[in-house]
Amino acid sequence: MEAFHDIWRYLFLIVGGAGAGFINVMAGGGSLITLPVLMGVDLPTNIANGTNRVSVFMQDISATYKFAKKKRLQFKTAWILAVPTMIGNIIGALFASHISSVVLNFMILGMLILMFFYVMFRKTTNKTVEIDKDGAPELPDFSKRINVVTLIIFFIIGLYAGFIQAGAALLWFMAISWRLKTDTVSADAIRIFLSLLMVPVSMTIFALHHQVSFIDGVITGCGGFFGGWLGAKVVMKLSERIIRTVMLIVLAVCAIYVCLFKVIHI
Repeated sequence: MEAFHDIWRYLFLIVGGAGAGFINVMAGGGSLITLPVLMGVDLPTNIANGTNRVSVFMQDISATYKFAKKKRLQFKTAWILAVPTMIGNIIGALFASHISSVVLNFMILGMLILMFFYVMFRKTTNKTVEIDKDGAPELPDFSKRINVVTLIIFFIIGLYAGFIQAGAALLWFMAISWRLKTDTVSADAIRIFLSLLMVPVSMTIFALHHQVSFIDGVITGCGGFFGGWLGAKVVMKLSERIIRTVMLIVLAVCAIYVCLFKVIHI
């Protein structure tokens, strides 16, 4: 009976991870799916928060490879943004390792609500990129659009990403689109690369505080790896309007779940 229970537990984690990986690459917010999934197998919120980094890391590997292969990732721009983000990430993770699950639940709900309304009222740019004769995208040098204000913003996002991760992808996406005036796919590529760099650091900090279940994380990540690969392949064929619709649906569902089952406790 115990073995049967484990099979369903692991299947649940794999399927949930695959869905999160797909959503994370296509619209952001995959962590807001894997967190409830991990909580659904009886992990406390703080341990689920640390364990979630394992899955996110595996998703980011496959998605980053896909974007780089399609020449949609500007490494120069991403590395510049990574410096302040990494500093904030370390500070945020150190703080989060000592915070209670109740505070985490309220923070997740608040961020979900804020992001929902931002995405809803944000104007759709429908930016596209030119393709050269070899089939490669002709992108401007986004690094030239980085200034001090942008670096400060990414430091703050790094704090949040280290603290809770869930929703950080959406913050990165919004900041990159806003500050660098990028197209949707380029913003996705840069923010996933940032996540790829940040997650191992914060995951190590949580592991040192015994807040990571590596077995559950790896199993969820196996599903997320495939979902991330598929999402990176699909997102390049979708319009910004479709991606925004997916973001709104994900945010709404996750906000309702957290409110009802983690804050109100119905």
